[in-house]
Amino acid sequence: MKIIKQNLTAANNLGLESKAQFFSFFNGSDDLCKLHAEAKKIDAHVQIIGAGTNTIFPRAFDKLVIKSSDKSISEKKVKNNILVTAGAALIWDDLIDFCVEKKYCGLANLAGIPGTVGAAPVQNIGAYGVELSDLLEEVLCFDLKTQKEVVLSNSDCVFSYRSSIFQSNPHLIILQVTLKLSSEFKPLTTYKDLENTNPTDEANFVQIVREIRDAKLPNPTDFPNIGSFFKNPIMSDKDFHSNDKLQSLNFQVLDDGNYKLSAAQILEASGLKGAMIGNVGMSSKHSLVLICNGLCDASNVKNFEDLAKKTVHDNFGVILEREPIYL
Repeated sequence: MKIIKQNLTAANNLGLESKAQFFSFFNGSDDLCKLHAEAKKIDAHVQIIGAGTNTIFPRAFDKLVIKSSDKSISEKKVKNNILVTAGAALIWDDLIDFCVEKKYCGLANLAGIPGTVGAAPVQNIGAYGVELSDLLEEVLCFDLKTQKEVVLSNSDCVFSYRSSIFQSNPHLIILQVTLKLSSEFKPLTTYKDLENTNPTDEANFVQIVREIRDAKLPNPTDFPNIGSFFKNPIMSDKDFHSNDKLQSLNFQVLDDGNYKLSAAQILEASGLKGAMIGNVGMSSKHSLVLICNGLCDASNVKNFEDLAKKTVHDNFGVILEREPIYL
């Protein structure tokens, strides 16, 4: 464990110019105890980062930036299930590949999502009809306030659509995540993009999902991006039917009676697909994905975000909510 200066421009998928005066890796609670003490000495808050795939980095961090180096994987069979525990630094898709090799089932719908295992519970990642909360058993955290480890159950995490307890409690540092998987292959293909697929096993299903994602979304290597930038709007039955501008849009009626709209469709209908301000804008391949085409920083992203929100509100009366987090 060593605190250093670090250029983080290459450490975030938008390629935003960013530097940290104080940066360190950690590999467990002992390191975090020491780093917390060092943060107090330099009068700085602690900021954890992952792969930078769902966060917007500032030009200069005024915090002690920390990043897990734990890429461990362990497994335990419990009755008909398999509990797989992974370290926070493990790349999410590497965990998918591990489970495919072991023939552990349940994660295929979430294949291809960029980021680390530790970041997955923060946003309650989801795709093609499955959310992380459907599979999560528990999360091992280090509480910076109490300087102790704490285990949070699924219900403790207070999961909802792209949300969790971790977003409002930054003192909880995720160390490891445990998922409950199955040895029985039961593919969930009810989501529209998967309806006409016929996966033969978990490996084949993962391949299908990755191919669909690759065909729809711009490659971060070619067009720096952090995936879906806005959440799909959710509104009550009353609000939906009282807004005539929404009646021609696609929607999904949720179990609680609320209506879920397509943010991508709304953005495209508002003329924002492919729109750019300088080097920042929405992808011409997918209207929900914000991209950067050159040198830019967080302020450039915020300017375009504000424009997109205002345009959508003016056109449809809908307030879009951003998915990634500004650090």
